[in-house]
Amino acid sequence: MLVEQGLKSSDLRTNRRQKCSKQLIKEAVASVESGVSWQAVCEHYGISMSSLANWMRLYGSEKYQQKKHRSFTVQQKRSILRHIEQGEMTIRQAMSVYNISGPYTIYNWQHKYRQEDTALIATNPSIMQQLPTSANLPDPRSQELEKALAEAKLKIAALETMIDLAEQHFKIKIRKKSGAKQSPK
Repeated sequence: MLVEQGLKSSDLRTNRRQKCSKQLIKEAVASVESGVSWQAVCEHYGISMSSLANWMRLYGSEKYQQKKHRSFTVQQKRSILRHIEQGEMTIRQAMSVYNISGPYTIYNWQHKYRQEDTALIATNPSIMQQLPTSANLPDPRSQELEKALAEAKLKIAALETMIDLAEQHFKIKIRKKSGAKQSPK
């Protein structure tokens, strides 16, 4: 594959510590951009994955830079999911608009945030119609409990959002890691 590009054996490095020529770097970058796997390029040119990653960052085309992996904040993910759940856009449209690599990325977000907090993801109206109304509830105690539960869920959602914003604004981790040992007093 790469040999077909007309590379001479003299163009390749003979020693891993030997500095690579600009021509070799540009050829390696062009190979990756043309669809050759990173591993094949690294093996062919005798370079490490980290070197190739640096070259792609420094010498990769603008089109390649735009295609590469993009990370989203929690707020951005939730906003995209809200648009999809409310029917404002399809998953394919969201992938196109926000430059998301595949639908499974969105499916993973949906799964994660449904588990974390269903109050932040818009619900399906047909499910809301199936919920019992206050006239169907047998006693006022259960009404109070349902109201308290709804308030608790909203409070949790608000606190989660507040923690997310504080972590993002102050750039510190606020949530305690599970299994972390307490400091001695």
